[in-house]
Amino acid sequence: MPLFLEYMRIKADSAKICDPFYIPRRRGEMVYFSFAPFAPMLPFLMRFLLFAAMLTASVAAQNPSSWRLELDKQGEIKLGDTLKASLSASIESGWYLYALDQPEG
Repeated sequence: MPLFLEYMRIKADSAKICDPFYIPRRRGEMVYFSFAPFAPMLPFLMRFLLFAAMLTASVAAQNPSSWRLELDKQGEIKLGDTLKASLSASIESGWYLYALDQPEG
């Protein structure tokens, strides 16, 4: 029988058998724990964890904006050259973009 299907065994004189919440009280008292008391809950727990992982993956996959950087100077840029760069963003409907510094008015 696999380890997780065995019952919890406690090596002590007056130990409680099959109590998953038993705390050893004496020095040297050993507890052998298995998942047998929780075996009926394992299918539910596995389904719940799978659902939670799928839910968080779908939330993390959203990318509502795309950014584009354009330079006015083509070719090689040398040290000390001045150029103009414009950064533009396109945002999906229902999403908003806020600036840290708001202009007056």
